[in-house]
Amino acid sequence: MTHMTFISIGKATTEYLTFAAISKLIAAAATYPYQVVRARLQDHHHNYNGSWDCIKQIWRYERMRGFYKGLVPYLVHVTPNICMVMLIWEKLTN
Repeated sequence: MTHMTFISIGKATTEYLTFAAISKLIAAAATYPYQVVRARLQDHHHNYNGSWDCIKQIWRYERMRGFYKGLVPYLVHVTPNICMVMLIWEKLTN
């Protein structure tokens, strides 16, 4: 293998990891409010009368910030995982 081959392999790996991380960040930001509502309904520490009541109470008392509470630790947890999965998938299928 030549030096240029190693550079192109490294670039492809970096691209896979970068785009996997970006796609996960976008997907997580878009779906995280749903996960917050679901978790709060399952938690049973608050009395909610369904999903819509949960959404209204989060908005009333915490505003938009409430829907994204815990997003950073979640991203720290899932982003490396999806990067490895995508990298392995791309390497095995190519």
